[in-house]
Amino acid sequence: MNSSKALQYFFFILILIPVFFVFLYVYMYPTDTFMFGRRWMFDEEPEMSEGFIKYYKIISIICMGLVIIAIIYMVIRLVLGV
Repeated sequence: MNSSKALQYFFFILILIPVFFVFLYVYMYPTDTFMFGRRWMFDEEPEMSEGFIKYYKIISIICMGLVIIAIIYMVIRLVLGV
């Protein structure tokens, strides 16, 4: 593998790590994440349903899984030199 491909994989992994932590934040604080940038639309804090919170958590878990798979794939390609 040439160095430019390795550099591309390295930067791709470097970008995916903060994306993973964003999805982790979404999982831990689904209501705050939803309200980010939308607080001006409401006079008082709206109540989120359990279904809404469960949906946000499931989507964030799926996205975290995809990010982890992408990172593992890139690391394997870097190590094997494919």
